[in-house]
Amino acid sequence: MRPNPNLLIDQPGLTAARAFIAAAQNVGCLIVILYLPLGGRVELDTDLAGLTGCRVDPRTGASQPISVDADGNLDTPSEVDWVVVLKESQ
Repeated sequence: MRPNPNLLIDQPGLTAARAFIAAAQNVGCLIVILYLPLGGRVELDTDLAGLTGCRVDPRTGASQPISVDADGNLDTPSEVDWVVVLKESQ
């Protein structure tokens, strides 16, 4: 895994440090991991549209399916921190 801030269209952490979204991806088959400290919507590069995976609640470990829409957006259900893991379909 390597940091890749270019996955994000907009980095809210540039204006509010506590909102900084960490983004990383691996080399090879596409796996993306995001940490959203304040949840909400994140706008990703449209090359990621259609990726699927899960969002993980770090407080409980519970996960739920998630996908990136055609416009490159994904949403979390609340404004607390979330971990998002996305990967290419096999």
